Amino acid sequence: MYRGLNLKNIKEHNVAHNKEGLLLKDLVILTTYIENYLFQYLYKGRNHLMKMSIHRALAELKTLNKRIERATSGKFVAMQIGEEPPRSYKTVSEFNTEAGAYYSSTKDLIARRNEIKAKVIASNAVTKVKVGKEEMTVAEAIDRKDNGVKYDKELLNSLRNQLIQVERQMELERQQMELRLEKRIEADLGSKDRKANATEVEAITESFLKRYKPKMVDPIEIKKEIKELTERIEEFEMEVDFILSESNTSTLIEVKG
Repeated sequence: MYRGLNLKNIKEHNVAHNKEGLLLKDLVILTTYIENYLFQYLYKGRNHLMKMSIHRALAELKTLNKRIERATSGKFVAMQIGEEPPRSYKTVSEFNTEAGAYYSSTKDLIARRNEIKAKVIASNAVTKVKVGKEEMTVAEAIDRKDNGVKYDKELLNSLRNQLIQVERQMELERQQMELRLEKRIEADLGSKDRKANATEVEAITESFLKRYKPKMVDPIEIKKEIKELTERIEEFEMEVDFILSESNTSTLIEVKG
């Protein structure tokens, strides 16, 4: 069926289906069949290699994915009752021819898709790009764009939130400490004039602060890390799409023509 794109057979088949109210569905099947036929005509049996850019390869992969989805909805097996052919077919041979061609072309589409995808993955694993100040492979850039930068942002948010929390705790503790210090001075000096006893006030204050003054324990220099991480994330997000697009346009792979 449809062998050599026989328009007479196609017309007869559609008319027969139209009588059963199946013309629209059949047209979808026919469209897929023609696409697969053209694919086989253009690619199957060709063993020479052709160069294509990653950009073109990605576009073809997108098209192949859609064609595979349609092709896999074809009918590969059917039922017949007695000697009658499967429904909507004139003969068993007609169905066998169509199902076999459909199955073969579907496998060819999948093989083509897998070949191109494998070549793209292999290329991305070795092709180097520079995003901001960092050099990395295309695969690393894609992974960081899709996943890694999310973790950088989570770390940045954690650093910011912890810094804010500790600074608030320190400020609260500092206020409470000043109140306690004032009470301590009053308890030690009583009614004595503070100016006349400045040395004693200073000694009490120094001892008290040494024991109770809140301090931040900061082994990673958190403010510096926040600044550098923020700049790195912003720089990466600003440049990565342009860098990958340029790389995809200039990088070539070889696939069967």
